[in-house]
Amino acid sequence: MNILSILARENPRILYYLVVPNIRTGIFSALIITLALNGICDIVEGINYIFYMFLIPANAILLILSKHSAHSKLNDLSENVQNKLILRIINNFRRAELEVVENKNLTEIYSQIVNAQTITTSIQKFADSIQHSTSIICLWIYIAYLSVILAVIFFIIFLFIVYSYILTQELLKPVIEKEFTHKTEMYEQMSHILNGFKELKISQPQNDDIFHNYLSQAINQTQNTRFSSLASHTHFLLIVNVSFYFVIGLTSFVFTTYFEQNLLIQVMTIYIFMWTPTLSILTAIPYIQNGQIALKQLMSLIKEFGDSDDETIPVNISEHEPINSFKRIYFDKLTYKYQQKAKSTTFCVGPLNLEIHSGEIIFITGGNGCGKTTLLKLITGLYQPLLGNVYIDQKYVNIADHRYLFSAIFSDFYLFDKLYGFDKIDKQQIDHLLATMALNKKVEWVDKHFSTKKLSTGERKRLALIAALLEDRPIYVFDEWAADQDTYFRHYFYETLLPLLKQQGKTVIVVTHDDTFFHLADQHIRLNYGQLENK
Repeated sequence: MNILSILARENPRILYYLVVPNIRTGIFSALIITLALNGICDIVEGINYIFYMFLIPANAILLILSKHSAHSKLNDLSENVQNKLILRIINNFRRAELEVVENKNLTEIYSQIVNAQTITTSIQKFADSIQHSTSIICLWIYIAYLSVILAVIFFIIFLFIVYSYILTQELLKPVIEKEFTHKTEMYEQMSHILNGFKELKISQPQNDDIFHNYLSQAINQTQNTRFSSLASHTHFLLIVNVSFYFVIGLTSFVFTTYFEQNLLIQVMTIYIFMWTPTLSILTAIPYIQNGQIALKQLMSLIKEFGDSDDETIPVNISEHEPINSFKRIYFDKLTYKYQQKAKSTTFCVGPLNLEIHSGEIIFITGGNGCGKTTLLKLITGLYQPLLGNVYIDQKYVNIADHRYLFSAIFSDFYLFDKLYGFDKIDKQQIDHLLATMALNKKVEWVDKHFSTKKLSTGERKRLALIAALLEDRPIYVFDEWAADQDTYFRHYFYETLLPLLKQQGKTVIVVTHDDTFFHLADQHIRLNYGQLENK
C-alpha cells in the first residue's frame, strides 16, 4: 500500500502541502544557483549589477519563506494524520470483541503504535526529497540548455543511480520487515522481565535464561537486521559516490577536449551543487522506508479490528431501547467452543439452560478449568455463543447489546485509578466506601482519582468493588472476589454485602469455592467440564 494513497485518503490537503510548496521551494533553490552563475559572469563584465543585486536576495527570501511555510503546515498535517490513525486503531480496538483481543499479541500492537512515531519523520523526509528532486530536475534542464550532450550523459548516470535505488529497495524490504519483527520479540521479552520481576528475582536460573538466551538474542537479532539494512544502504551510497567521482574524472580528463572551458566550469559547478540534494534524498530513503512499513502495519491493525473512524458511535450498539430493569433472563441451549488455529475443538461449554431472576443471588462453583469464567463471559455478553438464544422477559435479545446491565470484577481484573464514565461523583460516598473497605488510611480520593493503586491483592479487589458499587448496575458479577480477602471481609462480603445488594433488588452472580456460605444462594449452579448441574 503506497504511502501517498494512504495520506490522500486520510487528509487530501496533506498531498497539496507535501507536493506543491516543495516543488515551488525546489524551483526557487535551483533558480538561485542559475542566477548566481549568470550574475557572476554579467557582473564581471560590468552589466546588470542592479538587476542581480535585487533579484538574488529577493529569490533567497522567497526560498526561505516558501520552505518555512511548507514545513510548518506539513508538520501540523502529518502529526494530525499520524494521531488520527493511532486513535482509529485504539477506537477499533475498544470496539473489538474479547475473543479477538485475547488472540492478539498485545506487545506487538504496542510496538507497532510506538513505531508509528516514525511516520511524521518519513513524511518530512519525503517532502524534502520532493524539493531536492525538483531542484535537480530544474538544474538538469538548465544543463540541457547549456549542452544537450552533457545533459544526456548526466541523465544516463542518474538512471543508473535510480536503478541501483530500486534494486536496493527490493532487497531491503524483507530485511526491514524482519527488523520490526525482532523489535516486537525484544519488547515482549522486556515485558516478561518487567511484569515477572518477582518470579525472576527468586529464580536465578530463570532470570539468567530469559536474559541471556531470549532478550539478548532478540536484541542481537534486531541489531543484525538493522546492521544488514544499514550496510546495504551504505553500499548503495558507495555506488553513488563512485558515480559522482567518475563524472568529475570524466569531465577533467575527457570533456576538456570536446567542450569549452567556461561551459565545463558552469556545468561542473551545477553538478557539484546537485550532489548535496542528491545525497539528502539518498539519506532520507531509510526514514521513508521505515515510515512506509510503520504505516502499512498501522493500516493492517485498523483492518484487523474492523475499520471505523467514527469516535461518536457507542461501543455497545443496540437497535432496541435500553433495559433499565428486568424480571427474568433466560439462556436457552447456550454453547461456546474454544478452538485452536487448526480449528480443532479443545473445550466446549454447554449446551446449557440457565435462568437469572431479578434480586437473586446465584453461586457458580466447580473445579479449576471447568468453564466458570467462560460462563461469566457468556452471561455478560463478552463472548458470543456458537449456538443458543437469550431472552429478557420473554423477548429475544443479543446479550452483547445489553452489557450495560452488568458490573463485573473478574479474577484477572484491571484496576483503574479514575472513575471513568461518571457524570457526577459524590466524594462523601467514596470516602464512606473507602472507610467501609478499610482503605481510608491508604487511599484517598483526590483530584478525581484514587491516590494509589499500590495495594495488596485483597485491597485492590476491595477498591475495584468500590468502583463497581458506584456504577449501581442491575447485575453484579464477582469472579472469586473473596478468595484473597481476610476472614473479616470474607464474612462481610457474603453475610452483609450480598444480602444488602439483594435487598436493593440487585442480581448477584458469584463464582466461589467457599462452601461455608452456600446456604446464602438462591440458586447454586455447579459446572462440571462445561456442563451445568443445578443444585
